[in-house]
Amino acid sequence: MAKPLSFVAFTQKFATPEACILHLEKIRFKDGESCPHCGSMGKIYRRSDLAYRCSDCGRNFHMIYGTMFGKSKIKMLPKWFAAIWIETHHSKGISSVQLAKMIGTTQKTAWFMLQRIRNAFGNKDDDDDFLSGIVEIDETYIGGKEKNKHKSKKLNAGRGTVGKSVAFGMREKGEDGEAMVVHVQDAKGAT
Repeated sequence: MAKPLSFVAFTQKFATPEACILHLEKIRFKDGESCPHCGSMGKIYRRSDLAYRCSDCGRNFHMIYGTMFGKSKIKMLPKWFAAIWIETHHSKGISSVQLAKMIGTTQKTAWFMLQRIRNAFGNKDDDDDFLSGIVEIDETYIGGKEKNKHKSKKLNAGRGTVGKSVAFGMREKGEDGEAMVVHVQDAKGAT
């Protein structure tokens, strides 16, 4: 969309499953029609029940096949679209309880939808591994000194980083920045 729509305009534009399907069709077929099953660029036939049929493999599919809408019912698409608009227009996100009230679903359904939306858009969640903004990085070597190891565990290959594990740390800049540390094989640039 060229300009942001108000929530009222948005819900009017995507009030029916057919309108949502047509929008998904524009996105999915922007580079030409193709079958999600066989990848064929042959003729795709639109059926009357909002489904499509590939002329090459003969399989039927919906526009939601292979998307975050997953195995949802087609009639749920306007609610999915509204949930996406609401989630992306709240700077701090929205709770599943509040979303359920706004779009008329159960809290469990709203929670499921929010998880799919956040995953598709890469938003932070409790189990997410993404950092954002300015990220400071550094590596460190963890392990004891060679001279303090038991004779059977000494590598006798020098000093410094020999026999130590490499930990790679990352932290978002700022007071409330999140941090994470991962073990890596070595400290080479490619790694």
